[in-house]
Amino acid sequence: METEKDFYMAVAIHPGELLTEWIEEKGVPIRELALRANYPEAALQRIADGAAPITSESAAALEQGTGITARFWLRSQLLYENTLEHLAREKAEKATRKAARRTVARRHSADLAPAGV
Repeated sequence: METEKDFYMAVAIHPGELLTEWIEEKGVPIRELALRANYPEAALQRIADGAAPITSESAAALEQGTGITARFWLRSQLLYENTLEHLAREKAEKATRKAARRTVARRHSADLAPAGV
């Protein structure tokens, strides 16, 4: 029986990086994108900078401005959030394992210490 396994990247990539790549590749200034998308330039800049998330509203605007589906933008945001969560959980589990190994090592060294020391 085969089980489904989740895949997570080693780094979380904010969808703003994808937006920035699109802007650079197409040579479209963010001001022009804001006009095409009928969305505030400052809000798009915050997304591009990774300082704001993609929302359903911004995804719809990005679809209008870039031609890339709102679904793509929303799924990119979800992948980013899930990857961040996974990486944080993985880091905490690693720290827990490391602490457990230290505890075992201390017990072991105490057991090996000569009597009366």
